[in-house]
Amino acid sequence: MTTTHLQSWRTRVALLLAGQTLSLIGSSVVQYAIVWHLAMRTDSGAVMTVTTLCAALPQAIVSLFGGVWADRWNRKALIMLPDALIALATVALALSIANGGEALALFFVILMIRSAGGGVQTPAVQSLIPDITPEEKLLRVNSINGTIQSVNMIAAPAIAAVLINIMPLWAILYVDVTTAVIGIAFVALIRVQSAARTRSNEAPSVRTEMRAGLRYAWRYPRIRSVLISYALVCFVNIAPMNLTLLLMNRGFQGANPRPKIHRARNRLRQARRERDGVERGHGGRRRAAGDGRRETIP
Repeated sequence: MTTTHLQSWRTRVALLLAGQTLSLIGSSVVQYAIVWHLAMRTDSGAVMTVTTLCAALPQAIVSLFGGVWADRWNRKALIMLPDALIALATVALALSIANGGEALALFFVILMIRSAGGGVQTPAVQSLIPDITPEEKLLRVNSINGTIQSVNMIAAPAIAAVLINIMPLWAILYVDVTTAVIGIAFVALIRVQSAARTRSNEAPSVRTEMRAGLRYAWRYPRIRSVLISYALVCFVNIAPMNLTLLLMNRGFQGANPRPKIHRARNRLRQARRERDGVERGHGGRRRAAGDGRRETIP
């Protein structure tokens, strides 16, 4: 009996989801922390534009090829190698920041490496799930994976905002390194039965398969409408989401908001005291006028 049969599908799925959840949370927290750091440091719309492009454009381009690579090559390797490369790049950035090197170009290069790695890793994870999950359980596992990603989108920015106020950036970067090591170890423990990959000389090229996939998706109205709708929603939401960082930074001028809150409360209290004083003054004059009228009546 092979090790693949000895390892149940639940164990394989648990290892994959647990490892990728930790890796995803660590990567997202560090990504948001870097963006927060650049927003507070530069307070520049141009820098935020370049940051957004470096963080999104490489993944969008590489993902077009990532699905084809996942069909041709070892999917475990396509999950672990990008994670390791991203961890090494993050360590390099952490060491540079700790030694006083914070050039914007270095941040942009690291963001591009992280984004390109995600373009390879994400399709590989999505392709590996059907390999280790029975067909009748696939919908449930995909639902769990989608829920994890949704929770991460809510939790990661909050965690990053807390950490950026209590820890230096170079220390936060090691969160991603730690979670990446754990994620790689969990994926390495998964036993997957090797499947035949398309490697013969007669196999179509990567570009040919990519075009075939795009034509297939465009041919069916439901798939086409979902892709177009999702693209439009992302296009509309990305700009406000990133400009919110600048808005908050400029509104609070990169400082602790508590003094402003206290000053606002003090102004409200002062206004209430002045209003109460005016009302008491009017009441006293009315009483004095009433007493004078009573004294003049015979």
